Amino acid sequence: MDGVEKKLEKLRKLIAEKDGLLVGLSGGVDSTLIAKVGFDVMGEKCVGAVAKTDTGRTGEFEHAVATGKEIGLKVLTFPFENLELNDVRHNSVHRCAQCKEAIGRKLLDVAKEQGLSTVAFGVTSSDLDQYRPGIKVADDLGIWHPLIDAGLTKTEVRILAKELGLKVWDRPSESCLATRLPYNTHLDDKLLHRIDQAEVFLHDLGIKICRVRLHEDVARIEAGPEDMERLFTDRERIVTQLIALGFKHVTLDLSGYTSGSMDAGLK
Repeated sequence: MDGVEKKLEKLRKLIAEKDGLLVGLSGGVDSTLIAKVGFDVMGEKCVGAVAKTDTGRTGEFEHAVATGKEIGLKVLTFPFENLELNDVRHNSVHRCAQCKEAIGRKLLDVAKEQGLSTVAFGVTSSDLDQYRPGIKVADDLGIWHPLIDAGLTKTEVRILAKELGLKVWDRPSESCLATRLPYNTHLDDKLLHRIDQAEVFLHDLGIKICRVRLHEDVARIEAGPEDMERLFTDRERIVTQLIALGFKHVTLDLSGYTSGSMDAGLK
């Protein structure tokens, strides 16, 4: 048994020790792996929960629900108006912490109602090297991070997800639309929708991984190196569409896609 398989076995054992598990499902590979292993280990005592947020991307909520149901989970859904939270609305550096605390408390209440002892979030040991203030907040609430306890990295999670036949094994990492703007920028539905529609357009062109970061009137496109040629080929079409959406200037970041690029300079 190699190292990754040993970690999977450890994850199974850790989950088996719980008296019921509510998994916060995002539709990404991390939470989906927890849900899959949880369902395999404890059956109906593993339940998924999906929040419909104000800062989610188009189709994200529906994808998360469908992913949970494909596994066989009972999936609970609820609205989560996170733009009503002050730090989220003003895109404060404390945004993620406040959002994670609010949704964490909601899930703890749901778990109690369902008779489930534990709430789990999909966070890996790789996330500990990045700016993730929500991790500590969740820890303080008593929310569990089983992938961290099993010692699984993001790469290892994808390997296991592929082995277990999960369709999301190669799904690009997602993040809420608030990450597209500088901190201390006031957020509203119209602004986030404009960014979302720009990214939907780029995805429809075949750009697999991209972010449209907004700096006042400038839309800065981040994409993977494999998509740079496509962006140049469709340059005029992209500029025309983004200008039509309300952006005044459109640029391509030659550094490419960088996770958490708006966190540069934060400690």
